[in-house]
Amino acid sequence: MIDCCTKPPHAAKGGEPALITGFSLEFAYASEMDGECVEIGGNISVAGFYDIRVPAKSPPTPFTLRKDAKFSVAPNAYDRLAITLGPDDIPQVSLPYLYVADVELETGDEEETVQVGRFAVASPVSMVSSAVQNGRSNVINSYTPDIQGSDFYRQCVIENARRIQSATQSGVKSSPELLQLSDQYSALLTYIEESSDADQGPLASVDWNAAPLADSRCLALELDPATGPIRFADLTGDGAKDAIVTLSCGVYAGGYPEIVRVFDGASDPREPRVLCDAPLDYSTFQPDTGVTIDTVLASPRGVLLGYTGQSADGVDKRAVTEYRWDGSSLQMLD
Repeated sequence: MIDCCTKPPHAAKGGEPALITGFSLEFAYASEMDGECVEIGGNISVAGFYDIRVPAKSPPTPFTLRKDAKFSVAPNAYDRLAITLGPDDIPQVSLPYLYVADVELETGDEEETVQVGRFAVASPVSMVSSAVQNGRSNVINSYTPDIQGSDFYRQCVIENARRIQSATQSGVKSSPELLQLSDQYSALLTYIEESSDADQGPLASVDWNAAPLADSRCLALELDPATGPIRFADLTGDGAKDAIVTLSCGVYAGGYPEIVRVFDGASDPREPRVLCDAPLDYSTFQPDTGVTIDTVLASPRGVLLGYTGQSADGVDKRAVTEYRWDGSSLQMLD
């Protein structure tokens, strides 16, 4: 949605209200996020209901779309006009479309129009959260050993980040949803960049199997914790890479879940200090069956986990969770 706040130039003439008789959008950029990066659920689609319905297969830019309107602005006053826009035909499972357009309001006088400015939006808004989760899954799939096509998934994220960057140009007023999408995909790129960084920081020399990793859940079972995937990143911003270590109380030991523990990179490697444990999302899994963490990625922006478990109906499920450091702990993102 484009939210316009305007005062037509002739609104004060004679103390009469001004009438907006229509509006037009000249599109400088129109692109769907790469639909090849998400599984499309057949050919089912729904019609989009917007003020401006943009062809799903949009023509080359620039192109202009307009609509009649009847909107009155009181004399000497500012008012707000909301314009919705989006694709005219939306696949049931899809990613958002990205638009950049210059907005012009028509006043009924051909010589007097209102140039509102250039806006950038992601539409439909309801698909933004699924686009973020799709990006997270693609990044994790890029680095999960048993999943084929790692380069394809990685390129999906890179390409969609490029398209988002093209929409969020300097000098353009971007919608909150598009800014959220841009921030999330910028973070996803850091996981790809950090994965090739050979510098593991001061805790690289720690023998985690010999380190004091006692956990109350493991101790209750009289088991030593076993270490799984480990990553290093400066989560706390102090210049020293922290260690993100996954632990488990033995294989299938009592159905206990794996543990994600963060150690302070600025602490003594002989006695690494625990900063926090990251909560896992069990909403898709059968209670008390535990999960298996197979992929961990980290960067200064956060931590990304991929893990599997069984749903209530006994089917293997996979979850991907992202976290941000809030100054004292890892907080799970929506």
